[in-house]
Amino acid sequence: LDEACRRAEAILEQIAENPGLPGTWEPLRIHLSVVQVLEAAGDDRAPGVLAGAYDLLMDRCERITDPGDRAMFLDTIPWHREIIERAAG
Repeated sequence: LDEACRRAEAILEQIAENPGLPGTWEPLRIHLSVVQVLEAAGDDRAPGVLAGAYDLLMDRCERITDPGDRAMFLDTIPWHREIIERAAG
């Protein structure tokens, strides 16, 4: 957990600079992984990081004009579903 927290800190710095994490393949999966590490460590920043991930997800979702494609984007990608479920409480 200590090593995961160190890595999460480095990622949090990148998220603070640019939440979209340009150059990464699955930025929302990275956000979720950081949330999971912070939760495991009992870090109070986890809800804020989750809220940021949810906002990023919704921003990307809004850019998809086709309703079927939008539903697929939200429903078929496991980490997208998990972000939505966690954000809903």
